[in-house]
Amino acid sequence: MDRSARWSSMWVVAALAAVLAGCGGGPGSFQGNVSGMTLDVKDSLFLAQKNSSGQVAALVLIMTSKAGLCEAMKSGSSLSSLTYFQATLAQTASGQSETPTAGDFTVTNGSSIQPKFALIGMSQTDTTCRSTINVGGAGGTITLSQFKAEAGGTMTGTFDATFGGQSERGTGNFNADFCDAVPSSSPTCQ
Repeated sequence: MDRSARWSSMWVVAALAAVLAGCGGGPGSFQGNVSGMTLDVKDSLFLAQKNSSGQVAALVLIMTSKAGLCEAMKSGSSLSSLTYFQATLAQTASGQSETPTAGDFTVTNGSSIQPKFALIGMSQTDTTCRSTINVGGAGGTITLSQFKAEAGGTMTGTFDATFGGQSERGTGNFNADFCDAVPSSSPTCQ
Protein backbone atom coordinates (compact mmCIF):
# COMPACT_ATOMS: atom_id res chain seq x y z
CA MET A 1 0.00 0.00 0.00
CA ASP A 2 1.47 3.34 -1.03
CA ARG A 3 1.68 6.35 1.26
CA SER A 4 -1.38 8.18 -0.18
CA ALA A 5 -3.55 5.04 0.17
CA ARG A 6 -2.44 4.65 3.82
CA TRP A 7 -3.34 8.30 4.55
CA SER A 8 -6.67 7.87 2.79
CA SER A 9 -7.42 4.77 4.89
CA MET A 10 -6.43 6.61 8.08
CA TRP A 11 -8.79 9.50 7.23
CA VAL A 12 -11.67 7.07 6.63
CA VAL A 13 -11.04 5.40 10.00
CA ALA A 14 -10.77 8.80 11.75
CA ALA A 15 -13.98 10.04 10.11
CA LEU A 16 -15.83 6.86 11.10
CA ALA A 17 -14.59 7.18 14.69
CA ALA A 18 -15.79 10.80 14.81
CA VAL A 19 -19.23 9.83 13.49
CA LEU A 20 -19.56 7.01 16.02
CA ALA A 21 -18.43 9.27 18.87
CA GLY A 22 -21.02 11.85 17.83
CA CYS A 23 -23.73 9.21 17.92
CA GLY A 24 -23.00 8.56 21.58
CA GLY A 25 -22.90 4.79 21.07
CA GLY A 26 -26.67 4.32 20.81
CA PRO A 27 -29.34 4.38 23.53
CA GLY A 28 -27.91 1.44 25.48
CA SER A 29 -28.65 -2.23 25.89
CA PHE A 30 -30.65 -4.65 28.05
CA GLN A 31 -29.69 -8.30 28.33
CA GLY A 32 -32.00 -10.71 30.11
CA ASN A 33 -35.48 -12.17 30.20
CA VAL A 34 -37.84 -10.91 32.90
CA SER A 35 -41.18 -12.73 33.16
CA GLY A 36 -41.00 -13.50 29.45
CA MET A 37 -40.06 -9.91 28.51
CA THR A 38 -36.95 -9.07 26.55
CA LEU A 39 -35.99 -5.54 25.56
CA ASP A 40 -34.36 -4.53 22.28
CA VAL A 41 -33.60 -0.92 23.25
CA LYS A 42 -34.65 1.57 20.56
CA ASP A 43 -34.67 4.68 22.76
CA SER A 44 -33.62 5.79 26.22
CA LEU A 45 -34.38 9.00 28.00
CA PHE A 46 -34.26 10.44 31.47
CA LEU A 47 -36.36 12.89 33.41
CA ALA A 48 -35.27 15.02 36.36
CA GLN A 49 -37.72 15.20 39.24
CA LYS A 50 -37.26 18.42 41.18
CA ASN A 51 -38.08 19.29 44.78
CA SER A 52 -39.92 22.42 45.94
CA SER A 53 -36.61 24.35 45.87
CA GLY A 54 -36.12 23.52 42.19
CA GLN A 55 -33.17 21.17 42.82
CA VAL A 56 -32.97 17.77 41.13
CA ALA A 57 -34.18 15.25 43.74
CA ALA A 58 -34.33 12.11 41.56
CA LEU A 59 -33.48 10.91 38.08
CA VAL A 60 -35.87 8.66 36.15
CA LEU A 61 -34.35 6.50 33.41
CA ILE A 62 -36.66 4.90 30.82
CA MET A 63 -35.34 2.48 28.19
CA THR A 64 -37.95 1.54 25.58
CA SER A 65 -38.64 -0.87 22.72
CA LYS A 66 -39.88 2.03 20.54
CA ALA A 67 -38.45 5.43 19.71
CA GLY A 68 -40.36 8.65 20.36
CA LEU A 69 -41.45 8.42 24.02
CA CYS A 70 -40.16 11.90 24.95
CA GLU A 71 -42.08 13.52 22.09
CA ALA A 72 -45.19 11.53 23.03
CA MET A 73 -44.93 12.64 26.68
CA LYS A 74 -44.50 16.27 25.62
CA SER A 75 -47.80 16.02 23.73
CA GLY A 76 -49.59 14.35 26.67
CA SER A 77 -49.48 10.87 25.12
CA SER A 78 -48.08 7.41 25.78
CA LEU A 79 -46.89 4.75 23.33
CA SER A 80 -48.84 1.52 22.85
CA SER A 81 -47.41 -2.00 22.71
CA LEU A 82 -44.31 -0.93 24.58
CA THR A 83 -41.78 -2.89 26.62
CA TYR A 84 -39.69 -0.75 28.95
CA PHE A 85 -37.20 -0.75 31.80
CA GLN A 86 -37.52 2.10 34.28
CA ALA A 87 -35.20 3.12 37.12
CA THR A 88 -35.60 5.96 39.59
CA LEU A 89 -32.29 7.00 41.18
CA ALA A 90 -32.35 8.97 44.42
CA GLN A 91 -29.90 10.00 47.11
CA THR A 92 -30.46 10.98 50.73
CA ALA A 93 -28.42 12.33 53.63
CA SER A 94 -29.83 12.61 57.16
CA GLY A 95 -33.28 11.77 55.79
CA GLN A 96 -33.24 14.64 53.28
CA SER A 97 -33.15 14.21 49.51
CA GLU A 98 -30.06 15.37 47.68
CA THR A 99 -29.21 15.77 44.02
CA PRO A 100 -27.94 12.36 42.84
CA THR A 101 -24.22 12.14 42.14
CA ALA A 102 -22.17 9.65 40.11
CA GLY A 103 -21.61 6.27 41.74
CA ASP A 104 -23.38 3.05 42.69
CA PHE A 105 -27.10 3.02 43.57
CA THR A 106 -28.41 -0.04 45.43
CA VAL A 107 -31.55 -1.53 43.89
CA THR A 108 -34.18 -1.97 46.58
CA ASN A 109 -37.73 -3.28 46.59
CA GLY A 110 -38.77 -0.33 48.75
CA SER A 111 -38.55 -2.14 52.08
CA SER A 112 -35.24 -0.46 52.98
CA ILE A 113 -33.67 2.76 51.78
CA GLN A 114 -29.94 3.20 51.31
CA PRO A 115 -28.17 6.60 51.02
CA LYS A 116 -28.02 6.01 47.25
CA PHE A 117 -30.91 3.83 46.09
CA ALA A 118 -32.76 2.82 42.94
CA LEU A 119 -36.33 1.64 42.43
CA ILE A 120 -36.62 -0.31 39.19
CA GLY A 121 -39.22 -2.13 37.15
CA MET A 122 -39.81 -3.85 33.87
CA SER A 123 -43.20 -3.43 32.18
CA GLN A 124 -45.14 -4.12 29.02
CA THR A 125 -48.23 -2.38 27.63
CA ASP A 126 -50.85 -3.53 25.14
CA THR A 127 -52.39 -1.74 22.13
CA THR A 128 -54.53 0.40 24.48
CA CYS A 129 -51.49 1.44 26.60
CA ARG A 130 -52.64 -0.65 29.57
CA SER A 131 -49.99 -2.48 31.57
CA THR A 132 -50.09 -6.19 30.96
CA ILE A 133 -46.95 -7.16 32.89
CA ASN A 134 -45.19 -5.28 35.72
CA VAL A 135 -42.22 -6.72 37.59
CA GLY A 136 -40.42 -4.77 40.32
CA GLY A 137 -36.76 -4.86 41.22
CA ALA A 138 -35.38 -7.15 43.91
CA GLY A 139 -31.70 -6.26 44.15
CA GLY A 140 -28.52 -5.29 42.34
CA THR A 141 -26.72 -2.11 41.41
CA ILE A 142 -27.09 0.75 38.98
CA THR A 143 -23.88 2.67 38.35
CA LEU A 144 -24.40 6.27 37.30
CA SER A 145 -21.38 7.60 35.38
CA GLN A 146 -22.67 11.12 34.74
CA PHE A 147 -25.74 13.20 33.95
CA LYS A 148 -26.61 16.68 32.72
CA ALA A 149 -30.28 17.55 33.22
CA GLU A 150 -30.43 20.26 30.58
CA ALA A 151 -31.29 20.62 26.90
CA GLY A 152 -28.91 18.39 24.96
CA GLY A 153 -27.82 16.64 28.18
CA THR A 154 -27.27 12.93 28.66
CA MET A 155 -27.09 10.36 31.44
CA THR A 156 -24.79 7.34 31.14
CA GLY A 157 -24.07 4.26 33.20
CA THR A 158 -24.55 0.52 33.65
CA PHE A 159 -26.80 -1.83 35.60
CA ASP A 160 -26.83 -5.38 36.96
CA ALA A 161 -30.14 -6.08 38.68
CA THR A 162 -32.59 -8.79 39.66
CA PHE A 163 -36.36 -8.66 39.30
CA GLY A 164 -39.34 -10.21 41.11
CA GLY A 165 -39.53 -13.26 43.32
CA GLN A 166 -37.68 -15.41 40.78
CA SER A 167 -34.65 -13.07 40.89
CA GLU A 168 -34.49 -12.91 37.09
CA ARG A 169 -31.42 -10.95 36.04
CA GLY A 170 -31.10 -7.98 33.71
CA THR A 171 -27.81 -6.31 32.81
CA GLY A 172 -26.81 -3.57 30.42
CA ASN A 173 -25.84 0.02 29.90
CA PHE A 174 -27.59 3.29 29.14
CA ASN A 175 -26.85 6.43 27.19
CA ALA A 176 -30.05 8.38 27.75
CA ASP A 177 -31.02 11.78 26.38
CA PHE A 178 -32.52 14.36 28.74
CA CYS A 179 -36.27 14.81 28.25
CA ASP A 180 -37.84 17.96 29.69
CA ALA A 181 -41.39 16.58 29.49
CA VAL A 182 -43.78 16.43 32.42
CA PRO A 183 -45.65 13.11 32.14
CA SER A 184 -49.45 13.46 32.03
CA SER A 185 -51.48 11.75 34.76
CA SER A 186 -53.98 10.67 32.06
CA PRO A 187 -52.12 10.40 28.74
CA THR A 188 -53.77 9.58 25.44
CA CYS A 189 -52.63 6.39 23.74
CA GLN A 190 -50.75 6.40 20.43
